[in-house]
Amino acid sequence: MSNLNRRNLLGAVILLIGFGAYVNIQYNTYLFQLRGLSPRQIGWMGALGAVPSLFTPLLAGWLLDRSPDPRRLLVALSGFAAVALAVLPHLPGSFLALGIGFFLMQSVLLPIPSLTTSLLVAKGSSRSQSVFLALRGMGTLGFFLVSFFLYFWSRQVPLSWVYGILAGVLVVNIPFLWQLKPLSQDCDAPSVPSLRESFALLWQPGLLAIYLTGALAYLSVGLGQSLLGNLVTSKEMGGQSWHINLAWCFSTLPELGFMFLGIPFLRRFGLKSMVLVGIFSNALRWFWVSQATGLPQIYASQTLHGIMVVGLMTGQSLCLARLLPPGRQASGMAVASILNGGVAGILGSSIAGWIWQTWSLRAVYGVAGVVLTLSGILFWVFVPSLEAAPAPEA
Repeated sequence: MSNLNRRNLLGAVILLIGFGAYVNIQYNTYLFQLRGLSPRQIGWMGALGAVPSLFTPLLAGWLLDRSPDPRRLLVALSGFAAVALAVLPHLPGSFLALGIGFFLMQSVLLPIPSLTTSLLVAKGSSRSQSVFLALRGMGTLGFFLVSFFLYFWSRQVPLSWVYGILAGVLVVNIPFLWQLKPLSQDCDAPSVPSLRESFALLWQPGLLAIYLTGALAYLSVGLGQSLLGNLVTSKEMGGQSWHINLAWCFSTLPELGFMFLGIPFLRRFGLKSMVLVGIFSNALRWFWVSQATGLPQIYASQTLHGIMVVGLMTGQSLCLARLLPPGRQASGMAVASILNGGVAGILGSSIAGWIWQTWSLRAVYGVAGVVLTLSGILFWVFVPSLEAAPAPEA
């Protein structure tokens, strides 16, 4: 087996195990509700957890580019994140204590997938769309398997044990991370752009449209996904904590199929069409959730989640990859991460909590559907065709 194949196989195992820890996103707002926080405080807590996204993408890329052995950084972050996950459900129920703990957890947890993916794909030889989607699919499979396990196991144990399992997943992944040897110094090493060059690059009309419509779409995603656990366990829906896992099983299992179907769809219909399908399918999902009267409808709507992941999340990355010059890929992707996970994440979570407390939990999903529909229309109108778009010179 070639070094490339061994590296891809190891990367698949790392993503399969590591992404299981991110099942915590299913429980965080539910945990905060159990600890007595109000809907508005839960929204603020989600916004606080998104703040690290403003700096972790740039910090992760900077450290990765300059570290002679990125494994040390990945192992250290995994260890700290495991401790933070295990401790979070044991913190006092005050907003201050939970807020500090959640912020610190997000600060060490969020850079791990960025660093891992960059080490596996961005600097390696496995840059093809097929390999990228396949590796991403292994992460989805890991997320599904942990969700499926917790659906049966979590109903018998306190919530703190669930966080302990997720912490254990990160610890189990550490030996595999350590086997991911640094790439040879002979690999391509594009020059690092200055801050002024990076911002000047963003003012290309096509890139600016992708950034802004993407951020608006992620605002909608933040509105809807941040409170899904609270909706499932609401009196109206009548679900228990383990039904949250089942809802995510219905989203991640079809996502595996959509991830691989995205390859022939991309070849047949093009990149812009793939993004639009991802956006409008998730708008339909949020409108569907806003009118749901029971858990079966929530589960059915969750099957559209995978189309959004392939079309919007993966699609936006591929759009940027086509328009950004080779020497500006890392900084250009970092800007998207800051806008999507940071700015849009903060606004989405805080607005969701405010809408929930002012009107209702259902209203959050109606607003999310409207916002995402607007994003799709703007993307359709202002983003040019990307099929033959050459990357500009660095």
